[in-house]
Amino acid sequence: MINYTDMNTPIKVSFKNGLTITLNKGMKGLENADKNRKLYILFRDGDSIIDVIVMEIMHTLKIVRFSKIDFSRSYRIPFDDILGWCYTD
Repeated sequence: MINYTDMNTPIKVSFKNGLTITLNKGMKGLENADKNRKLYILFRDGDSIIDVIVMEIMHTLKIVRFSKIDFSRSYRIPFDDILGWCYTD
């Protein structure tokens, strides 16, 4: 797997509504993300999740816990699996 966070090339994502956003790379700034705003998370394997919020950052385990906005599902993602993220609004 390529370590894109070491690359200087910005990663941009385009959404169905026509909005194009440059991702924050890796964990950069995620700790300070607004817990009331929806996020898009891109993983190193190319998979992604959308409309999630940060619930908890577990530094000792190096895991971030996300939840869907309606709390119907939660995810525990290792720091190293996160390629980038952005707000969706």
